[in-house]
Amino acid sequence: MRVLLALAATLGLLGGACAGEAPGPGTRGCPQACTMIYEPVNCRFANGTTMTFGNRCVADAYACRHRLRIVGCGAKAD
Repeated sequence: MRVLLALAATLGLLGGACAGEAPGPGTRGCPQACTMIYEPVNCRFANGTTMTFGNRCVADAYACRHRLRIVGCGAKAD
């Protein structure tokens, strides 16, 4: 039972990170949940900005919600 509560709390935190922002119009097809596997990536967007995300799924969800096009992503250098 304790494990299920911990898992639910963790997924709730992840969901809040991915879906914490109010969805804008046209975001229905955006990913709603991502795995918690930590594989950090740096992504560059068509508008010239770069950001680091916990994994590619989170980057794709962010880009979709903000209507940005990802130009490229690569492994985050330490």
